[in-house]
Amino acid sequence: MQRSITVSNVLLTHSKEKKRIFNNKDLSAKTKTVVFKAVVLSVLLYGNECWILYQKHVRALEKSQQRRLRSILGIRWQDHISNQEVLERANCKPMETILAQNHLRWLGHVCRMTDERLPKQILYGELAQGRRNPGGQLKRYKDVSSAIVKKAGVHDLWMCKYLPAQNVKERYDPELDFGT
Repeated sequence: MQRSITVSNVLLTHSKEKKRIFNNKDLSAKTKTVVFKAVVLSVLLYGNECWILYQKHVRALEKSQQRRLRSILGIRWQDHISNQEVLERANCKPMETILAQNHLRWLGHVCRMTDERLPKQILYGELAQGRRNPGGQLKRYKDVSSAIVKKAGVHDLWMCKYLPAQNVKERYDPELDFGT
């Protein structure tokens, strides 16, 4: 991910919504959660299927999600409620699961593209010359994709350029639940 995650900036852009919706005592927690998922998460995660995520990015996103959900549900830190319990009460998925599903959805879309399409050529292409520098490497998009595909257990999805498109569609399930 090229840009730094400034979660507070995203939340600041929604300050009007915060005053009207999230601080409104007349609205139920369920309504506030729906607005959070529809507005805040969609803005925060826009284009995330193309991000190269490190653990620090995922943690920052999870922290933002938990802070907002706890605020919506009226849970204070003194209540000693686990993050998993907060997600269950709000009927939300963990941030890592949301990110992985979006990434897999994009990979499935690319796999079904024809070989002439640029995204598929770039994803499966290799450099004719050159090599990576010795030492610790920055993650590449392929590295992130491989890890997500391996964790999801859909290894044949990654090799879909060798499979007929109809077989990939049968194997790919965008509603896969990954757990954390």
